[in-house]
Amino acid sequence: MADQVVEPPEISGYPIRFINPTQLEVDISRQQSLNELFVNLSALDIKIISMRTKTNRLEELFVRLTSQESSNK
Repeated sequence: MADQVVEPPEISGYPIRFINPTQLEVDISRQQSLNELFVNLSALDIKIISMRTKTNRLEELFVRLTSQESSNK
């Protein structure tokens, strides 16, 4: 069983939302480091058991298609 968190930790530059006692959601930009996030979570005794990305693939597809369309003109 995973350790449970009662509230989201505060880590500067990483907006963190509490989903449930064993799940957090973190916003991270491409310029930020996952390593830094993991180090900060570890320092707070929060262990990462698994991770998944949460992106809007439809939005990414739209941006990619529209940027290709405008570069072809």
